[in-house]
Amino acid sequence: HLALIEFTIARDTGSNDSIDRAEKYLEKAIRINKRYGRAYLLLAKINMKKQKYGKAKSYARKAINSGLTNKLQKQAQSILNSR
Repeated sequence: HLALIEFTIARDTGSNDSIDRAEKYLEKAIRINKRYGRAYLLLAKINMKKQKYGKAKSYARKAINSGLTNKLQKQAQSILNSR
């Protein structure tokens, strides 16, 4: 439950351009639940935005390996296929 709360806060603050704060919330969510695929996916997207492509791809792989829905897996796969 705490991971869901942290993810929601990260999503909301990320949409308000509080990317660094969102990253901290997502990292905290992952510490709570190492298989939280949505958190890894959002970290991948944040790192793409920051042009940290290697880190983004690493998070995308972790997202895929943690078990996502097909729609979210496609998003993670598109990060892996970019650049």
